[in-house]
Amino acid sequence: MGPYPKFRSTTVFVMLLLAGLVVFPAASVGALEISDLEGKIAFLRDGDVWIADLDGRNARQVTNTNGNIKEGYSPFYFSPTLRYLAYSKFLRYALELDEEKNEQVPGQAVHSIVITDLTNQKPVTEILPRDGEFVLPNGWLPNDKLLFHEASGGGVGDHFEYDVRQNGQRPLGIEEASQLYGGDFHQDGSLWAYVTDSGLGPQSQQHLHLVDLHSKRDRILVSWRQRGPARLGPEPSSLVKEAPNWRSISAPRISPQKKFVAFIEMEGVKGEYVHTLWIVDTKDGSLKQLYKGKIPGQQFAWSFDDGFIAILSSAERIVLAVQNPANPQKFQGTDCGWVATNNILCAQETSLYLYNVTTRQYQLVLKNAAQPTFLRRAINKQ
Repeated sequence: MGPYPKFRSTTVFVMLLLAGLVVFPAASVGALEISDLEGKIAFLRDGDVWIADLDGRNARQVTNTNGNIKEGYSPFYFSPTLRYLAYSKFLRYALELDEEKNEQVPGQAVHSIVITDLTNQKPVTEILPRDGEFVLPNGWLPNDKLLFHEASGGGVGDHFEYDVRQNGQRPLGIEEASQLYGGDFHQDGSLWAYVTDSGLGPQSQQHLHLVDLHSKRDRILVSWRQRGPARLGPEPSSLVKEAPNWRSISAPRISPQKKFVAFIEMEGVKGEYVHTLWIVDTKDGSLKQLYKGKIPGQQFAWSFDDGFIAILSSAERIVLAVQNPANPQKFQGTDCGWVATNNILCAQETSLYLYNVTTRQYQLVLKNAAQPTFLRRAINKQ
């Protein structure tokens, strides 16, 4: 036989790569400046949080959990100031009894909540679940406070607030938890919208409040009875109509320019659920109906200029122009959110796209990415 053939180093590298014998090191994870995050998109890739420019360039890994932020099961939230990141980290699977086999088998996934200071990449805390319980983050409040809840297999249990600045947590009462979870804070921390109930039986009412957190002024923008005659708006003469069976106010959303508060009215008529999307003017209390139909999950979001609302429910995704809601446009994607006045960022399968509401065109941004979110820094005006 002749001598062995000589291979170039690049040829050997390609052969090893195809054989799966070359392992690339994980992207470096270092401290971040707030300016590094402003205007970026965050997303999950291979079980960790990454950031990139809006055009998909300059992707950078933010967490290094060895893939333990599971897509579809592990939410992550950047604080309004962008300094802190809270995420749900996979720990293990809880064991459950398989009665047919009479043995323990893996059941629900168990997660902890990790809060990291991104400016030094040091963990602030890790909230571990108690035995038989699960913990999940729900989002940030102003002043670096995280909402989270504890649950068991039987449903949601206790609610808590973790204060990063005080390095401690406190339990929330039922009423306070309901108002915080069901309400909405403006991004700059200056306004809070929430819903309360009053009265009993046929005379019971719901009220949509808007609070100026600086002056502590609490105004009721909308009130109506859940049964019988309903009255909407701050003045008795603003609007009166009959409420069939029952109705409720839920999911308030303050518009970025603070002109409106949007909310969902849910009516029950002979066992059927009907959703109506309303907006109320924060100055004069006037109401406008934008949409009537199914909005599962009550998911919707304002555009940055208050000009559009995107309904992001699983049933359908549509954009409504506030001035002309009669001609909605449909679009496709999951985990959608606004990134500019006319652009919505969405996931489709394993890629991220921008949808332009003016041109109605899609633009590919990133591949191998999921659960996108746009990062805007809040300037706290509280």
